[in-house]
Formats: sequence, C-alpha cells, structure tokens
Amino acid sequence: MSGDQGSTPPSGETPETAPSPYAPPQAPLGGAPAASGTLPPKSPKVFGILSIIFGSLMILGGLGQSCGGLAGGAMTGMMGGLASMAPDDQVAGGMSEAMSIASSITWVQVVEGLIFVIMSSLLLAIGIGQLKYRRWARAASVYWGAAALVCLLIIIGLMVAVVVPATERMFEAMAQIAPEGEMPPIDIGGMMGSMGTAASIFGNILFYSPYPILLLIFFTRPRVQSAMNS
Repeated sequence: MSGDQGSTPPSGETPETAPSPYAPPQAPLGGAPAASGTLPPKSPKVFGILSIIFGSLMILGGLGQSCGGLAGGAMTGMMGGLASMAPDDQVAGGMSEAMSIASSITWVQVVEGLIFVIMSSLLLAIGIGQLKYRRWARAASVYWGAAALVCLLIIIGLMVAVVVPATERMFEAMAQIAPEGEMPPIDIGGMMGSMGTAASIFGNILFYSPYPILLLIFFTRPRVQSAMNS
C-alpha cells in the first residue's frame, strides 16, 4: 500500500505528458531561429566582391589622374617659361597667360584624383567587411554611399566653377595670339565650355552615382541589417 501511495502525484499537480508528435517545433531559448531557418542574404557578399574590384580599379585610376595632373602642371610651367622668351610681346603674353590658366586646370585634376584614391581605399576596406558580414561594414557602406554622392557633387562643382571658366579664358588667350582673320568669328571658348560642362556632368552622374545609390538601398534593408549583425 505504501508503494502505491508514493506513486500518486501530489494534490494540484498533473502527471508529465510527452510532447505531441504533431506539434510545431519549438524555437530555442533566447528567440534564436531554428536550425531550419532561412539562409542569410547573399547581397553583402556580392557587394563585397564588387567593392573590392571597383575600389582597386579606382585606386589605380585616381593615382594615374593625380600623377597626370602633376606632370601636366610641370609641363605647362615649362612651356610658360619658354613662351616668355618669344620675340613678339603679344605672342609671349598670350602664351604665358594660356599656360597659367592651363595650370589651374591641372591642380583640379590632382584634387579629383586624390578624392578617388581616398574614397576607393575606404571602399576596398569596406568590401572586405562586406564579404565577412561584419556589423561595422553595414554602417560603413551606408556612410560611404552618402559620402560618395557628396564627393561627386564636389567634383561636378569644381568642373563648373573652375575648369569650364578656365577653358574659356584659355581659348580667349589663344585667340589673341593668332593672326587676324585666322580664328573663326565664333565663341569657341563658350561652345567648348558648354559642351564640356554638359558632357562632364552627364558622364560623372552616369558612371559614379549608381553604385553608391545601390549601397544605400541594399544596406538599409532590415534583412541585410539583421544578417550583418555579428
């Protein structure tokens, strides 16, 4: 009798029942997804590869642009010194002025190249973090995308505010050098300036803006943010 009484559950308690085989699987403690959950998105890894490739190419392009600007500035300075020795004062003055204006264009080229080198180096580092789904790479991708669009506006502003007016003044200086009647009676500087401005703005926007915009779109998505939370 005593053995039967010991097997009886205390008052107010129910005997433990086995889980039903038809019940849905329970999530582990802490709210973590089950082992059969969805895989993380592949977009960070794809963007990581693209960022490394694009960043490496743009570093080389920026270095080449900066070196070309420095070489161009040295060449225009040398040509300006040679022009000052011309026997004709009008030719000497016009050539010196044209070379001086050209040197102001070359320093803009150097600045643009340095911007490309700095931004591309950052993109290369961010791409490595994107491949590894790093949390800091997610935030850095968004910041880099916004900064790249700002740098693009700066480059376009330098083109409009410095390069185009300098090109117009250089054509005017060259027109003073040419003998009378040899230069066409049209505003070549204005035409070249307008065409150069439109082509530069369109080309820069078409080539450089899509990737930063894509980074801003993809790395602000909740699913990507949750995947890159390690």
